[in-house]
Amino acid sequence: MTRILIAEDEPEVRKYLKLALNCQGYEVELVENGQEAVDCLENHGENISLLLLDLMMPIKDGFETLKEVRCGYPLRIMYSSERSYSSKRRRSRFLIEANRA
Repeated sequence: MTRILIAEDEPEVRKYLKLALNCQGYEVELVENGQEAVDCLENHGENISLLLLDLMMPIKDGFETLKEVRCGYPLRIMYSSERSYSSKRRRSRFLIEANRA
C-alpha cells in the first residue's frame, strides 16, 4: 500500500486530504509543520512514497523542509503554495518533483 506524508498547518486541509486519500486506498500520515515532516521521514522514510508539502508553514517552512529532504529520501514530493495573484482572489499552485529513487 502506498503511504503518503502530508505536511500541512491548516487542520481542515489536513482532515480533507486524509479523508480523500484514505477513500482511494492510501495510507496517510499527518504532520503540522516542516520539522515534524523531517522527524517523521527520519523515523519512517523508507515506508513513505509521497510527501505532500505546504510551503508556508510555521516552525520550519516548506522551502527549508524541501532542502532537507530532497536528497535524503527516495520519494516523490508534491508541494503547494497559496499566493495572492490579485487583490480579489487567491489560488493554490501544485508542483510535483520527479522521483529521486
